[in-house]
Amino acid sequence: MADVLFDFDGTLFDTYEGVSRCVNFALKALGKNMLEDSVLRRFLGPPIPMSFREYAGLGGEDVEKATALFKAEYAERGLYESRPYDGIKELLARLKARGVRTAIASSKPQFAIETLLKRNGMEELFDKVVGVNGVRQSPDKSDILLAAASEKNAVMVGDRLYDMAAAKSCGFKSIGVTYGFGSEEELKEAGADMLAANCKELESAIYMLTKQGDKS
Repeated sequence: MADVLFDFDGTLFDTYEGVSRCVNFALKALGKNMLEDSVLRRFLGPPIPMSFREYAGLGGEDVEKATALFKAEYAERGLYESRPYDGIKELLARLKARGVRTAIASSKPQFAIETLLKRNGMEELFDKVVGVNGVRQSPDKSDILLAAASEKNAVMVGDRLYDMAAAKSCGFKSIGVTYGFGSEEELKEAGADMLAANCKELESAIYMLTKQGDKS
């Protein structure tokens, strides 16, 4: 059966409250204009330095300063302002019971992922966790997906175009979840094989694509 790889922010956990608050915390500390929700949601997915450049209009040293401020505040408080999406723990437990190999493939720092999994009693639900150690500047997640997968016919589950693009680059199938931080249009344009609006639809999509993988 094909591996199922999961993005973290916007797919497994709703981390918007902590990330958005820490972004505005950093901007305020630098004397910059704070951002509205419609813009802050774009910060979920790409690397934080890239988001500060693209969506807050920062440049040069301001990007480095904002990133450092964000990371410090997030590690201390923002990390804990999050929760698993409704039904996700139960879905993962059912996948585990059916012998599906599950892994996390995320651009989020490794320590943050492991901390939240342990805090929510979810560390045993994954066979492998691949996050980022150190600074990651590129939005290309292909190497992360390849490190997380043990099979060539893996299925990637994510909420942003970066997840779909990385899956396509690796030759994996992909499921775009529309309950996260990306739009249905964004996910379709990025090449998602299937879409899911909730955990029930996600479970059906996973079983459909993993069975297809078994036949290939």
